Amino acid sequence: MSRFSRHLCSRRPPQLAPVVIPSTPQLSPPHNSLDVIEKVSANAEVHHQSYERQKLRRDGDRSEGDAIIGELLSEGHVLIPFAVDGYGGLGPMARRFLFGDRPRRALTFRQDRPNATRMYARASNPPAPHAVVTLASIRWRQNQTRAFYGHSYTAPTPHEHLLQQLGLCFTKAFAIHIRNSYQKLMRRHSHTHSLSHNHAPAATDTS
Repeated sequence: MSRFSRHLCSRRPPQLAPVVIPSTPQLSPPHNSLDVIEKVSANAEVHHQSYERQKLRRDGDRSEGDAIIGELLSEGHVLIPFAVDGYGGLGPMARRFLFGDRPRRALTFRQDRPNATRMYARASNPPAPHAVVTLASIRWRQNQTRAFYGHSYTAPTPHEHLLQQLGLCFTKAFAIHIRNSYQKLMRRHSHTHSLSHNHAPAATDTS
């Protein structure tokens, strides 16, 4: 596994690039089949953005949460939340950072979250990094050192290699969530069963 792959799959995420996993939205299919992809994609993007907004404005006390973002701004940091849905789809801020894709509609915040607005503006404009994978693929084609970037014809450039590694990382993360949830459920069931057994009435001798 390359150094790039190990970095992607590291248990410790890069600082100031938190990952949030939103629930999958329940969508009603549009009536016009020609607009299916666009409408579903737009709805998914809005859903992703709701979680990006939560991360930028911070949960909890309003003044305290916005103050935390203010500290990051004053220290010159950029906060780019990565929203990942149950199907592995990325939110617009992640896609802009990785591939340079612009969102259909920019995020907006209430007036009591001025630092969230400033942080979003900083993350959305230069010198914040954008399209890093697209640029890496261009540079790779210009200066190839081997036939395939990912040592396979299925990953000829950094773009395909990244998608594969992200897929592996997301699958592993979701599998760990499912495993931990199952183990927690079984422990709770075992504890409940043990309590009911200990408090069961003693059998009486009827002989």
